[in-house]
Amino acid sequence: MSNDYANKFLNRFKDLEEKLVSLSNLKGGYIGYSRALDECRKRQKIPLLKSNDIYQFLRTASDLRNILSHQNNVCIPTEGFYKKFDDIAEEIINPLDAYDICVPKNKIVYAQLGSNVNDIIEMMIESHLSHVPVMEKGRVIGVFSQSTFFQYAYLHKSLKLDDTFTIRDFINVGEYNGINDNFLFVDRNLKAYKLVQYLYKKNPSEKRTSVLFITEHGKPDEELLGLITPVDILKISLYKENI
Repeated sequence: MSNDYANKFLNRFKDLEEKLVSLSNLKGGYIGYSRALDECRKRQKIPLLKSNDIYQFLRTASDLRNILSHQNNVCIPTEGFYKKFDDIAEEIINPLDAYDICVPKNKIVYAQLGSNVNDIIEMMIESHLSHVPVMEKGRVIGVFSQSTFFQYAYLHKSLKLDDTFTIRDFINVGEYNGINDNFLFVDRNLKAYKLVQYLYKKNPSEKRTSVLFITEHGKPDEELLGLITPVDILKISLYKENI
């Protein structure tokens, strides 16, 4: 196997070491990778380090660096090991923002208050969607979801659809909460590790957060920039175990 991954690993390790030392805020004398890593975990400077698997992996990376530095013909990192290390290092050095992860506005399927309900339902089925934001002048003014039907039937004690029904008949402007759903607005610069906190149910009695709407400062009256669902977070392997 080529030494390319060994060289890439050593260079990336140096980048991560510099970041860890900076985040640790340790002063005086030589501050190395392992000491800085332990300090960052102890002081909870890096949320990823709450995962014991990631912490132990980074400790192993330190052992590999020492071997490569002193006996570089003994072993070299595999492609899989380097890729995992690079992913973790990148998230520590340059944490992902909400906007980095979101489905951007130009790819969002949405409805308007005057949209025909049957047309929206058909569109949702074809696109495998459970929630559709209701938009007006670039802003989210409500959410139409599967739970909307249950809520409507519960409030009206019946559910009879015909071609005259529009989204306006099912939601009130500014209505973001369904019976089983919760929808939140978050700042575009919110870090990915904080998004996990919003999408994770801490106890069974809580409403699940189905969608995070991304705006400039996390305010409902701002233009929608994108949205995030739990599925979007699951695409980031580092956070799978937290959802």
